[in-house]
Amino acid sequence: MRFLRTDTDTLKLISFSGSSMPEYAILSHRWEGEKEEIKYRDLLKAQRRDPKQQYLKNAKPKSYAKIKNSCKVALRDNYKYIWIDSCCIDQSDTLELSESINSMFDWYHKSSMCYAYLGDIEEPFSLARSQWFTRGWTLQELIAPARVTFYDTQRRTTKPEDLAYCLLGIFSVNMPLLYGEGTRAFVRLQQEILKTSDDQSILAFVRDGPEWPFEGQDSLLAESPLQFAGSCNFLPSAASGSILMAPTSKTIETTLMLCPLRLRHDLDSKPGHAPYWLGILHCTDRSGTLTHPAIILEAVDESLSLFRRVYSYMLVNVYPGGDCYVSVGRDEDGKTPSISVHYE
Repeated sequence: MRFLRTDTDTLKLISFSGSSMPEYAILSHRWEGEKEEIKYRDLLKAQRRDPKQQYLKNAKPKSYAKIKNSCKVALRDNYKYIWIDSCCIDQSDTLELSESINSMFDWYHKSSMCYAYLGDIEEPFSLARSQWFTRGWTLQELIAPARVTFYDTQRRTTKPEDLAYCLLGIFSVNMPLLYGEGTRAFVRLQQEILKTSDDQSILAFVRDGPEWPFEGQDSLLAESPLQFAGSCNFLPSAASGSILMAPTSKTIETTLMLCPLRLRHDLDSKPGHAPYWLGILHCTDRSGTLTHPAIILEAVDESLSLFRRVYSYMLVNVYPGGDCYVSVGRDEDGKTPSISVHYE
């Protein structure tokens, strides 16, 4: 593991491994940009051609000042070493990058101090406005360390895959990084989570609503953590500990409570009926333990052993008693689906 020394005039790297690992501080920050941020390769070049690092100071002043100030703050608190992702990881080495991302939560957790650099605020009272609080990677950097110190000067990431990769440590998942796979990364993450978890609230997501008429591909797993924005109130039920959740590449084998569902379409004034079912999840809503979220399923075969999820842009809250059907119609604009749940 590489560190920057905090007690030198220029930026100097040093490596430790195994039992020789020192006490260290760590920096949580937003990158200045791919071209503006000082990286590991920049420091290697500076050691050979620019020992006083004058070129780095002039070429990338914001990044250099951020790193040097972080070293000064750490040294003031008696930390001789600090870890900063941008210059302590060789980003050009895909194997090292993958191993580092899979280990990052643990590195933040083992740090003695985490400094959160908020470079986009000017006054202390504007702390909550910093984009640091919306960055995907900083979520684990906030909850993993035992101590977090902020100093002056909805989460998002630059690459779609990072919406999944930045959550690896939080869920104790180790998986290879495949940049270029897009939203498939988050699907793979959920498949890994399901190997050790039986929490069916992972199915309680809602994708973006469709345009009219209904189009798009339904899926059993979410394509983005943003699709769980409205699912924070769901809790696993007491009985979920004995529920099977066995994922494969294309299916998930699990146990659901099934309820026949009459789905009425008001499309072109021609109501229709289809063999739909409510798959009632083994989780509850914080607002009432008798309420269960359910997903809409369509039977693939007559034996009712295989289903696919449909209408994944909505969840149905199921209450005790009564038969249920979902009415889907058009709003006045003619585009937005109007959904209502009825009990008989």
